[in-house]
Amino acid sequence: MFEQIDIAFKTPPKRHFFFGYYDVSPLSMDGTKLLAQEVNFIDRMPCEDDRLIIGYFDLKSKKWIPLSETSAWNWQMGCRLQWLGPDFNRFVIYNDREDGKFVSYIVDVQTGEKIKLPFPIYSISSDGRYSVTLNFARLHHTRPGYGYWGGEDPYFHEEHPDNDGIFLVNLKTGECKLIISIDRLYRIKHMPIMDEGIHWVNHLMFNRKGTRFIFLHRWSLPDGGMYSRLYTANYDGSELSLLLDTGMVSHFCWRDNETIICWGRQGTVMSSVRNKSLFINRFIKFLRPLYHKLLPRTVKHGITKDAYLIIKDFSGIVSSLNHPALKENGHCSVSPDGRWMLTDTYPDKEHFRRLLLYNLLDGRLLELGRFKSLPPGFPEDWDISGARCDLHPKWSFDGKCICIDSVHEDYRGMYLFDVKMLIQGV
Repeated sequence: MFEQIDIAFKTPPKRHFFFGYYDVSPLSMDGTKLLAQEVNFIDRMPCEDDRLIIGYFDLKSKKWIPLSETSAWNWQMGCRLQWLGPDFNRFVIYNDREDGKFVSYIVDVQTGEKIKLPFPIYSISSDGRYSVTLNFARLHHTRPGYGYWGGEDPYFHEEHPDNDGIFLVNLKTGECKLIISIDRLYRIKHMPIMDEGIHWVNHLMFNRKGTRFIFLHRWSLPDGGMYSRLYTANYDGSELSLLLDTGMVSHFCWRDNETIICWGRQGTVMSSVRNKSLFINRFIKFLRPLYHKLLPRTVKHGITKDAYLIIKDFSGIVSSLNHPALKENGHCSVSPDGRWMLTDTYPDKEHFRRLLLYNLLDGRLLELGRFKSLPPGFPEDWDISGARCDLHPKWSFDGKCICIDSVHEDYRGMYLFDVKMLIQGV
């Protein structure tokens, strides 16, 4: 199962713990605490009244220490629980729902004291001052599995509202203001295909300095798919830059403060016709289910030319990563020293996910392990549902450890691996 790594810590068996997305570390800066979220089921999507217990493991005593509960969560991202900078040791922040509105709480893990903010958070600057965030109620109905139940979207019937989009939250004062509207994004390099669906924003991520952030502008297409554009902007929404406009971009990360790695499309004749022709788009609607069902992912990627792309902020694509083992979309992140890209894969036909390390300097690749992705008795489509368990691999702050979520032991668990000797020796 684990080909090159040993487990340094794992959450208790037969109980369900997870962390979620790959863009923040569950480990504290000093490496003594591991944030986690506990639930009592894994076989369905969460409902409005399902509660999530948040807390941390003391890695010395192995003791589970609950901190609070929340009803604003999903399987892919949890409640956006994360350590708060600049020290990343004492304060955590997470989202909650109260009286039909989403809020966030800062918790002092030493005293248990809580401070309420009247807005939810998404990505937080490294100095702990600001969060860029979005409308989680809109995200719930545009991208099920990534938003939250139980909130009211005042712009539900608007396809590209000018009062919704990306917000900047001052975590010290609680002030929140709209900095990039969905309507503004709708008007940039406008195409007729943009008039056919609902628009939203997703996947906000600050760079390491907290000076700029990256995000996706997405809208639904008549063929049942979605169009994605990749943008960056300053923390206050200024200097907006459209970096990728081929229709397909998925997971991404900052390699440094000016360079991005993403899974995306460089552009083909087929994608250009699909994305810009309403007639062809409606025709594709009938072929799309067969295309996804019958063709293996590697064949589809050969047709679309999707790949891991290296992109410079402001200027665009620089190159692609052409290693033969990196032909699938995954949740990518880069080690603090910039040398290693960590990523995973979606399940293969045997329902196994792979955990991969790629050396960005010399092109060597390590397969760290293969993990069963479908618990016994679960339906096959659970593996592609919003309740699935992606590995979502995450680095520790010092780059010596990797943490994943997995169901390979038939419960949802978190696994911590020490990779210090492995990456130093290669």
